[in-house]
Amino acid sequence: ADAGELLQSRALLEEAIRLDSSFAMAHRKLAVILSNMRVDRTLEVEAARRAFQLRDRLPELERLQATAYYYLTVDYQSDKVISTYRQILETWPDDDTALNNLALELVTRRRYPEAGDAALRGVAISPSVGVLYFNAIDAQVAQGKFAAAESTLARWGRVQASSSEPLSAGFSLAFAEGNYARARTFADSLGRLNDPLSQSRSHGQMSGLLRMQGHLAEAEREARDRMAADERRGSRSA
Repeated sequence: ADAGELLQSRALLEEAIRLDSSFAMAHRKLAVILSNMRVDRTLEVEAARRAFQLRDRLPELERLQATAYYYLTVDYQSDKVISTYRQILETWPDDDTALNNLALELVTRRRYPEAGDAALRGVAISPSVGVLYFNAIDAQVAQGKFAAAESTLARWGRVQASSSEPLSAGFSLAFAEGNYARARTFADSLGRLNDPLSQSRSHGQMSGLLRMQGHLAEAEREARDRMAADERRGSRSA
């Protein structure tokens, strides 16, 4: 989801929890939204903890997802994360949430071929879920499969032409390839979008790129601009 959709989803879930503090599914989904928004991590942890506490109120699939997310976010235990998502996929093989989060955890464990397989399987099942492409690209880059990563990025751009996410991923891919001029083009395109989240990401990318190239004063300016964008983003989501 783009920034506007994330903000709207967060507001709806927080209102649902205000009306019913024991709404377990809302807590679980709020934890995921907060993670995607990259806001105060304590809020994400508390939502994930509350969903886990209320997991017995959930259907089996949601209960397992809340359990896996708890061990991913609150009480980190990688083996339990992987085994729980695999347990989900035994019964619900097309569950794109389990495929995505399994791929993400396998990348963390540097099990890149398995991660790429899970993410690409998710892309085939749910081609409109952008984060699956991101995790597939991440796994492909880690294996040095740059042509495959470019193909995945191109497919993502076709499927979600109006999304900012392929631009952000394109920066990371170009940077990994050492094509810094192309990386800057992606960051510039991201920064021209009219939302604070995209602008924050753009400034962060530019700051890192300029710092790596030795342009420290420009990098510091971009870092300050990122902080300003984050402040605007925080005021919108309050």
